[in-house]
Amino acid sequence: MIMKKIIIFSIILILQVLTCLGQEKSISKKILMPQLVSFLNQQSEIKDYELVGFNKGERELEIYGSMNNYRKDEFIDGVYTFYNSVTHHKTYFLLIDNGEFKILNIATLDGVKKSMTDLIDFCERKKYCGEITNEYVTKLLVTYTKINKKPNNRVDNNCKSGVKDVKDLP
Repeated sequence: MIMKKIIIFSIILILQVLTCLGQEKSISKKILMPQLVSFLNQQSEIKDYELVGFNKGERELEIYGSMNNYRKDEFIDGVYTFYNSVTHHKTYFLLIDNGEFKILNIATLDGVKKSMTDLIDFCERKKYCGEITNEYVTKLLVTYTKINKKPNNRVDNNCKSGVKDVKDLP
């Protein structure tokens, strides 16, 4: 009788382990939000006096899937965009990978360079096809050049006074 219970318990345990192995771990908005708010506060994207609203749950950040506008309370593996929804904000990227997250700080050119490597490494680990990786990289670069580089202007100045046409390029 005891041996039968041990065998049944072992089978149940093995089935639970096998079930968990096939699932991606997610991370909840409740866990993620305070850490993103803290990051944005350190970047001066959220002022100290605004923290009260976030801490009371009266305000939330905009967080959505970069590719398909995914908005849920549980974040699955993928690339996300987030920002404080006020005028002239900067936008950042977020990687969720197996229940862990990494913020891609694309506020500066140096941050963009590091973030590109992190983003491409992530896409390779997840075995995304080249077109998907290319689209994520493009979104990251466009976010930097059109939003973060000049958040008060939201225009790529190189398109106004720099090289605008590819016909003169090699």
